[in-house]
Amino acid sequence: MSSVRAVSTISALLNRSPRMGVAFASVLLILGSLVYLPGISGPYVFDDAVNLLSNSYVQISELNATSLYHAAFSLQSGPLHRPVAMLTFALNYYFAGTFDDPLPFKLTNIAIHLGNGLLMFLIVRLILERLGRTGRGAVPFGNLTDGSMVLLATMAALFWTVHPIQITSVLYVVQRMASLSALFTLLGILCYLKGRLRIVAGKAGGARLILLGLIGFGGLGILSKENAVLLPLFMLTLEYTLFPNELPWTRWRELSLRSRRILVFATFLVVVLALSGVVLYALPGYAIRNFTLMERLLTEPRVLFFYLSLLVAPRIDQFALYHDEFSVSTALLNPWTTLPSAAGIIGLLALALSLRRKHPLLSLGILWFFAGHALESTLIGLEIIHEHRNYMASLGVWLVFLHVIIHAHNKYGKAWIWVIPPIMAITFAGVTLMRSLQWADFYTLASYEAAHHARSADAQNFLGVALARQDRYTEAFNAFKHASELNRNEALYRVNMHVAASIAGITLCRDEEAETLRRMKDNIDSASVFLEFENINDCVHTKCRNLQTTVLYWTEQLIETLPPHINRALFYYLRGNALAGLGRTEEAITAFMRSYQEDKKYLHPLIEATKIYIQKHNIDKAEEVLEMLRAANRGNLHPRDAEIAKLAENIGKLKKEQKISP
Repeated sequence: MSSVRAVSTISALLNRSPRMGVAFASVLLILGSLVYLPGISGPYVFDDAVNLLSNSYVQISELNATSLYHAAFSLQSGPLHRPVAMLTFALNYYFAGTFDDPLPFKLTNIAIHLGNGLLMFLIVRLILERLGRTGRGAVPFGNLTDGSMVLLATMAALFWTVHPIQITSVLYVVQRMASLSALFTLLGILCYLKGRLRIVAGKAGGARLILLGLIGFGGLGILSKENAVLLPLFMLTLEYTLFPNELPWTRWRELSLRSRRILVFATFLVVVLALSGVVLYALPGYAIRNFTLMERLLTEPRVLFFYLSLLVAPRIDQFALYHDEFSVSTALLNPWTTLPSAAGIIGLLALALSLRRKHPLLSLGILWFFAGHALESTLIGLEIIHEHRNYMASLGVWLVFLHVIIHAHNKYGKAWIWVIPPIMAITFAGVTLMRSLQWADFYTLASYEAAHHARSADAQNFLGVALARQDRYTEAFNAFKHASELNRNEALYRVNMHVAASIAGITLCRDEEAETLRRMKDNIDSASVFLEFENINDCVHTKCRNLQTTVLYWTEQLIETLPPHINRALFYYLRGNALAGLGRTEEAITAFMRSYQEDKKYLHPLIEATKIYIQKHNIDKAEEVLEMLRAANRGNLHPRDAEIAKLAENIGKLKKEQKISP
């Protein structure tokens, strides 16, 4: 009975003032966020490098409109380039002055996550208040006091905040895009709920609040990451479960049969057109994947149940940065769990729809979870599985849990029921803390990932990268080789293997080079192949110079066989760098100029050609190419002003050395 007394006492205290409830929730969420602190000194991972560390536009040294604009639109991902999120990274960099210390970037992520947790609390409390006012159905919300609503909302927000599935959204720096998008989405939902309740109460200003949430915060969310496009779906889910007996829905029965049919048909047509548009947008993305649209749709039900298992029973060895060992479904019974998973998803949706009136919170929780996955776990040709896709969706699981707790308490009144939530919160926080400790160091994280996911080629490759950073290139070579054996299609691991072998002094036979080339040709559309070629670019001039001949062999073979739709600019550019490293400067310049001709928005080849002419003391040619570079730079979305200024300065110095007037 002590637990019941404690709950009653806290509930009575929270009944005194709404501010006390917010303060209570804030303190618990702040304490909960401490579980992420061990990981704030940890590494940048995955695509942090390409999006941030090697992105010179984000590394601003002064606050002006030009630098902020270029930083905002420096990302290639997404149709809108996610400028709001990129601006936050640029501002982070400006005040930190470097990327060397990840602490300020990760602290910012924790602050955003904490703010989202508080918004989750406010939203859940409004949901419970709405259900308390209506007081309908088999689950009696009418007898919930304000204090107990605060406790329940705090419980849901705390579960959401400290759960280990949120690690990648917090400590994986570039995933700020997802958490920032969620911040604006949650603000939009909060405006919607406040505005909708004002409309129900007959007060003015409700519609303006809803529009502010939908257009204002929704727009900022989409400019952070496209996930915020789901805001209207979250609003519809809340409308469907919380306001079915309010205007305009009460007018439905007053409409004529003809009007109803027209509205149903119009809605159906809009949904079909929207889905058709999404499919047309998504299809090109499958060119770089090793699975089809249908295979992804068959696989995702299994993925969703895997996510649910992580949420309900979080085992530390099941969490990972990479889940590439998760098999793709090729048919309804291959693997056999595909069909039961699909049936389970349909069953859960049917349950949510059928129990809307009797158990609205249960219905809302299920629909919320699926709404959160409607974009990234359906048609879009993204990678099969990532934990951060549960950032918004996971609240649905905790709404279902609240339904169970409320229902069990009202039906059975057992004291032990209130022991369950704190045990769950401590368990979640404990697993998150252990995971944060793993994230505190690059090698520690990579070792755990590789040990817990022995069949993951990406995890073994990650370990190889960690070993290479410690100059343990022979061990790194073995890790990359193991990764390439686990996945016999991906070229990335093979290229890494060649780099490690080059630095470690390991000689690879021609057959090894040919196998790597085969994989490149078979996966030439793969984003990882292009990324790895860009990474090799610096290496052929520094640690792996003896790879230059191999790079020439690869690029020569690839350029001859590339399909017409592939941009050849990068391959000619890489070839030029390898030739320059071998001292074949005239051939290198020819390759650089051909690279520029292939893609006149790609300015790096002109920069390198100018550098060669400066090194050769050929001022006339250097100025000629520099002028071409300046012309190409004008109006370019990603201008290279700093590099151009440096080249001009070097030419000026060369002129002075040769005593030529500027």
